[in-house]
Amino acid sequence: MVQNGDYLVTTLSQEITLAKPPLHYWILAGVERVVGMDLAWLRLPSVLAVWLFAVAVFAAMRGAYGRAAAWVSALGVLTAPAITYHSGLAEIDPVFAGFTALAVLWLGRGIADRRDLFLLGSALAGAAALLTKGVPLAMFFAGPLLVWLRHRGWRHALPRLAWYVPVMVAPLVAYYLLLQQSPRIQAEELADVAAEETVGRLLSYEWKHIISIPGYLLRLIAVVLPLGCWTLTEFRGRREARVEGRELMLRVLTASMVGAAAILLVFPGRPTRYLLPGILTFVAAVGPAAAAFALRGGALPPLHRAVPRVLAGFGALLLLVVPWLPWPFPGATPVLGLGLLLGGFLVRCRRDLVVYALVVPVLVTWTALADWHLRTASGYRSPEEVGVLLRTEVARRGIGDRLAVFGHIPGGVLVHADLVHLHGDEFQRRRPVSPWLLMERRDEDSSPLPDGYELRYRVRTRNRDVCLLERRPR
Repeated sequence: MVQNGDYLVTTLSQEITLAKPPLHYWILAGVERVVGMDLAWLRLPSVLAVWLFAVAVFAAMRGAYGRAAAWVSALGVLTAPAITYHSGLAEIDPVFAGFTALAVLWLGRGIADRRDLFLLGSALAGAAALLTKGVPLAMFFAGPLLVWLRHRGWRHALPRLAWYVPVMVAPLVAYYLLLQQSPRIQAEELADVAAEETVGRLLSYEWKHIISIPGYLLRLIAVVLPLGCWTLTEFRGRREARVEGRELMLRVLTASMVGAAAILLVFPGRPTRYLLPGILTFVAAVGPAAAAFALRGGALPPLHRAVPRVLAGFGALLLLVVPWLPWPFPGATPVLGLGLLLGGFLVRCRRDLVVYALVVPVLVTWTALADWHLRTASGYRSPEEVGVLLRTEVARRGIGDRLAVFGHIPGGVLVHADLVHLHGDEFQRRRPVSPWLLMERRDEDSSPLPDGYELRYRVRTRNRDVCLLERRPR
């Protein structure tokens, strides 16, 4: 956007792409205009989006369930492993997750407290989410709308939906109306993108996607751990200090994740990042149950006591094994092993267990996971190293001004190769004509070379190759 001076029509490798609305691109373009292409600043909006939701959760839970529940819910959101993994990336999904979860939270508060001001805030946050990623927002509103209709009825819901929905969709509609005025866009292109992103994905559902459902369900359980362990406490009604009315807020937050998880069953792709808004809302909803468990005090039941002891055994094993792991281990990973080992001795009461559940994800993130990222981000298979090799080869051959992209190339590779400026055909819709092509290949069968081109240089990555192709003389 900054390079082209066009903030309305989004491009990828100078090729028009309308798969996503522009709000996240506007944010990154604004950061780039102010501080330049600084990767830390470009990641900041993702972090702030999650923190904004955590602050809103703290405010909502403190008023309904007290400070303990507010702290557990907010810290649970910030320390959930899937959130710590994704929220530091300059990608659309964390920002979309923050806006979506905020919209669901304020919808729950508006329904529970019968306050239209929160419903208006929910509609505005939902509008921001729609401008960030579009239609996927509907997945996370299916469950909350059913809760709204069931517990407040049509008489309460319909008059408010009459203005709630228009407020939410108006900015996105206005953007697409402006987009149609651009001479670079044709109306049928918008319709094609809408069909491809909805019906097109449904039609690509295959038997292999059905077989993957059990693994998907297990992943659903894993992504809300460890605070999600208190889910059964919540739904068996064992949580004390239930507040009439505000329970609807928790039901709305929970229904957002459950509804989205059910809808994703009929879609072929189910990566964890698609569930980020639901992870935020579900973990926030379980926070009061975990806080009530901690406030009851007393010794731990035998089953609960066994959890830190089992993990202590794992920590001891990790301390023995980690010196033999490849670089960059041991690194900070022994700190994780030591923390797990000490936890087996220090966790003695209910409050200790809840604190333990919040601390362990932080330890994992800043020790073993940090070391693992250092390993994958360094070495010949990393985007940085692949990019450096490509940049050197392109400079050696002197082909920078005759090179184009054909198909998808990972953004990290293009950044480190200093080739973000390249033109190209992201979706391989046209026959290439450039003297040189940059192409990603899985294998010879699934990714054949375009006619008239020969392979001149190849860099292997973890699961595919990035190739330089030259057009044969005619």
